[in-house]
Amino acid sequence: MAISYDLTSVESLFSDPLMGEDSRLLRYAIDHVRVKAKLAAMKDKYCQKLKREGLVRDCEDVAGVKLLQTKLIGRSRLRHVTSANQCVEKCYQLPDCVAVTYCAECDNNEAGHKDCHMFSADDIHSAVTDPQRQTTILTNKLQTLLMLHNTSTVAESVNTTVTSARECMTSCSEDDLCLAFTLSDSPEPHMTCSLQSKSLLLSLKQSTQANVFFMAWHHTSISPPTQTTTLTTSATTKDWFTDCSIDDDCSYKNAICFMGRCLCRPGFFFSSRDIKCLASLSRLHTLTKGRPTRLRVDLGEKNGHCHYAEYSTFRVDGPETNYTLTVSGYSGDAGT
Repeated sequence: MAISYDLTSVESLFSDPLMGEDSRLLRYAIDHVRVKAKLAAMKDKYCQKLKREGLVRDCEDVAGVKLLQTKLIGRSRLRHVTSANQCVEKCYQLPDCVAVTYCAECDNNEAGHKDCHMFSADDIHSAVTDPQRQTTILTNKLQTLLMLHNTSTVAESVNTTVTSARECMTSCSEDDLCLAFTLSDSPEPHMTCSLQSKSLLLSLKQSTQANVFFMAWHHTSISPPTQTTTLTTSATTKDWFTDCSIDDDCSYKNAICFMGRCLCRPGFFFSSRDIKCLASLSRLHTLTKGRPTRLRVDLGEKNGHCHYAEYSTFRVDGPETNYTLTVSGYSGDAGT
């Protein structure tokens, strides 16, 4: 007799019904939430390896964090697309776009075309539940934290009590699987913090008592100017802090004060080698597109001799070209 069966992913075994408080496996104290998140992260990593080797065309959900039945609230740019993937692709082509809300049921005048709302980080205010829409947040395009006001998550998570917003953010920063955290809108020192990983985050919903924060993949804090360290050049700086109350307390150029912590403003990233905020490739693209731009590099030697190199044409193209650099028209005494 032939047997018909379907295969399912192994991380589905690590769920509340099978390993939660009401299951027979409770006595083994298995941290099934974390195991499930680790398995999903390993699947993504392996899929990316296969993609680089040309064995698969794409990896499910690796383009961003997909949130079902979720609609972002804020100012957006409307585009008409034929699929959710095309909506995300259009967002990747815009330097300042970090999230999209796609509506499969919202037909416009053009047959087969759907609504795609594209958002920059500064234009997103909150999120609500909407059965007709889905949202994708491109965390790899975030330059700093993305805050959604009056919003909470629909996810498997464990709530903890923290004494400050910084403590919650630090916990997420130190967790390799954490991409977002929810913070209750209550006064310190009795705030509720919950961390979310990509595989366990289902959707967002409106809440008057919480805010959601999405972390940039390269999110780091800034060390004080007087701080010294013995870390190697390959070490990260995410555990270095600068206390602040306002932006003026942050001594580094292009840094802002966020929740008592100095961070690089959107469009910039923190360089642990130079100990300052540098312009990201998307920022350089914005600065050089549509107008002639020159580049000058001044070099100094230990003996005091100085040299320079100047280029009459300097341009960084957009993400659709992988930020191709164009430099020409050299002059100077630094050599070619």
